[in-house]
Amino acid sequence: MPQQGKVNMRGTITNMVKEQATSTDREEPVVKWINVNSQEGVLKALDNQEYYGSLIIPKDFSQKQSSLMTLKPEKPEIIVFINQGMNPVAATLTEQILNGMGDNLNNGVQTQVLKGLEKQDVSLKADQIDLLIGPVQINVKNVNEVGTESIYILK
Repeated sequence: MPQQGKVNMRGTITNMVKEQATSTDREEPVVKWINVNSQEGVLKALDNQEYYGSLIIPKDFSQKQSSLMTLKPEKPEIIVFINQGMNPVAATLTEQILNGMGDNLNNGVQTQVLKGLEKQDVSLKADQIDLLIGPVQINVKNVNEVGTESIYILK
């Protein structure tokens, strides 16, 4: 980042998620987070019904985030996969949790960038302001979709 050196927001976010997932009262956390090294591994596990969803932070996240304070800003993104076929109710809950994390991330990045720009006494153009309203692009993708018609069989 300009005048701040290297920043690894991807690592910071990962550590924050791990800290929040750690239960302090010795009870099992509501959400169990697992670190997977590749998007392909995540997709395979989702297809095998191992996970309800995933949050992927691309390798270029930090670079794009720091570009928000430059003349050529690029919007960083996170990718959210929701495994609808595993359990529709859990899929809805998972989507709410992961979208909430994305919203929190957006607010944090927005605050950080605005404070940095204020310290540098930088004036913003309209397109830059528009970019900072939602600085992180959240791409939600459904996998194993159940479709619009569900068939229930009672025995």
